[in-house]
Amino acid sequence: MPVECVNGGHRVSVTFSDLAALLPSVRCYQTIDQLGHNLYKLQCYFITHFLYVISDWGQHGLKRELFHEEFHFIVSNFEAVFRLADPELVGEFLQCLHHFGVTQESDPELWPLLLDGIAFLIDVELKNGAKGLWVQKSLSVYDRYHSSYCAAVGLVESSQFSYDQEEPPIPVAFRDPMIAHATDHLPAAYHQAKRQKKR
Repeated sequence: MPVECVNGGHRVSVTFSDLAALLPSVRCYQTIDQLGHNLYKLQCYFITHFLYVISDWGQHGLKRELFHEEFHFIVSNFEAVFRLADPELVGEFLQCLHHFGVTQESDPELWPLLLDGIAFLIDVELKNGAKGLWVQKSLSVYDRYHSSYCAAVGLVESSQFSYDQEEPPIPVAFRDPMIAHATDHLPAAYHQAKRQKKR
């Protein structure tokens, strides 16, 4: 199924395979000093939304070994995001760490980072003088809604996820009829092992 990308008035039709082939090079994330403020924030949003798509918007947990680059980036860049004073990004980073199964019991060394994020969000809300308001009242309804949503989901503990699955489910975004037969060319032994695993 082709995807149409529009960039500066140029239209390019690409396939899912074309996009997937780019992922290894795209996942070499850079620091704020390397990218500058604006591109760094866009990269942060790319990472959180990439993880949202992969987890079906939080429908299942994420295995750290499959998304080491993203997990490492979020943990090592949390302090930089605090300095940006962006409640949306702090909320999204918190939510992604919840999707990775970070809890006080599982990751006591990371837990203070999450507590700092929660404290930051509560402090911003109190400074804005209204419950559920993480940005200035003068901003658009969308900006107020989106900031509130991102902050709120960052504050919610995600204990519903199963992290013990042998094989993560395929996200809805990747369930394409053209991709469904991507393993057809593999040897019969592969398919037989997959059928036995399901029993």
